[in-house]
Amino acid sequence: YERTILAGDFNAHLPLLGYKDYNYRGREVEDLLNSTNLILDKDMNSTPTLLHRRHLTTSRPDLIVVSADLYEQITVRVGEDIDSDHSPVLIKINKLVKPEIKRRPF
Repeated sequence: YERTILAGDFNAHLPLLGYKDYNYRGREVEDLLNSTNLILDKDMNSTPTLLHRRHLTTSRPDLIVVSADLYEQITVRVGEDIDSDHSPVLIKINKLVKPEIKRRPF
């Protein structure tokens, strides 16, 4: 993959994210990461993005998956509370390098 960012509420449970076990989506995400050049921009030390208000627990169901060519060029930040159980996730692309186009002289 090139210039690829996947972001969303995956509800994927992976031990890498601090969950005790895998769920089906967690295994699917891990298989995708292990078979491509995509990188997960989260781990168990990342800021949680979900507050379970009923149980007062937090988790990280909102994932950012980035192709290797963009990984060093992005900054991901969890935003302020917006009166939702999910916090916004802000992705900033710091610099995109345009591919060099070689033209033949006339």
